[in-house]
Amino acid sequence: MHAFFTPSSHNMWLPWLAREAKKTPFVLTVCSPPQLPRRELSLRLWRKVDRFVVLSRSTQDLLRASGLESERVVHIPPALSLRSLPDSRTGAALRAELGFAATPLLVYPGDLEYGGGAELAIRALRALARSEAQLVMLCRQKSARATKAQAELVALSERLGLRGRVHWWGESAARLRVLACADLVLMPNPSSFAKMDYPLVVLEAMAMARPVLVAQKTPVAELAEGGGVLAVDAQTDSLAAQVEHLLGDEAARRALGERARKQVARDFDPLAIARRYEEEVYRALY
Repeated sequence: MHAFFTPSSHNMWLPWLAREAKKTPFVLTVCSPPQLPRRELSLRLWRKVDRFVVLSRSTQDLLRASGLESERVVHIPPALSLRSLPDSRTGAALRAELGFAATPLLVYPGDLEYGGGAELAIRALRALARSEAQLVMLCRQKSARATKAQAELVALSERLGLRGRVHWWGESAARLRVLACADLVLMPNPSSFAKMDYPLVVLEAMAMARPVLVAQKTPVAELAEGGGVLAVDAQTDSLAAQVEHLLGDEAARRALGERARKQVARDFDPLAIARRYEEEVYRALY
């Protein structure tokens, strides 16, 4: 039996119930970094999990530090197919169609409720010397709390004098197409709470050869080791400085985007990831 969820104090009984019902090995893919204290992560109930699959080294280290045996915690990243993604080479045409013309275009596709990345993106826009730069917020309103957070952020952007420069697209059907024509994709969230270790939207942007900025000291910053993203200090001035630099250096943006696409093709291929599950998890249990 193979389940996908994030361990919490509310679901710790699931592995026990599944093992009692099915009498078969239980595999858990940990979908995002758990926020439980170490003592709870290592409670006896988790002994019913035969293999934990984690999406980053950061979560692997967290579970092992909680007392779980090394062989029970396997690091296998998420998968992403490059098929059916928009072609980033059509960016100019997309920009015209979507109404962004030739202005520098930043996209924030992250969380509204947690992490603080949305506010950082807005404040960084205000700090830019390029007053023509535009910011698109591609953010799902997952709850009433997200709706309230958006209202507060809209008010913030108004106070900062950004009327007409911050665009709230929500969960748009054009999400991938907007990502495809972005000059820069910003995911500077200093916290990964309630997000996948490597958010799929980051991998999608990378696969379309878009340059992506993420926060240092987070699981997604591990992608910077392969050269496919740029990990920056999650502070307004630092983020704005990096954005300013990259907007002024088209060759650097293009190089970062090309490395990103190659990294996704090399490290996140669905068939390769499926083989790793088969060989490192399923076969190891039988």
